[in-house]
Amino acid sequence: ATHGAATPLAADLDPQRLIPQGAVELRGWSRFVAVTALAHDPEGDVWLGTSRGVLRFDGARLESLPLWSGPDPTVADLAFARGRLHVLTRRGALLEWSGAAWIPRAEGPFRELGIDPVGNLLVAGGRTLLRLD
Repeated sequence: ATHGAATPLAADLDPQRLIPQGAVELRGWSRFVAVTALAHDPEGDVWLGTSRGVLRFDGARLESLPLWSGPDPTVADLAFARGRLHVLTRRGALLEWSGAAWIPRAEGPFRELGIDPVGNLLVAGGRTLLRLD
């Protein structure tokens, strides 16, 4: 799934931060076996969920975020809500990136993240739908 804040107008983005047209090869990241989710932030960075955690691409460089503790680092979904990155793991753990560490937010049979019209995070799975401010 793809999620994020409203896409800024191209004129509002720094041209140095735009992703070049065409393919971008993820060289040197072979340990991140597969891309599983994609989101973008208000500054134009692209965030990739992978089978081994999260990567941030600023148009020129890939940066790896530290892995969270737990048995499975696979990202099932990513979303930005109110300027904060949220990750849903394949095992249903919802995590929030503080800028320095992962903060556990919820755990359950969650499978999908979304954003409501006012920017709140929606988390769904099984018979559950959560809205987090």
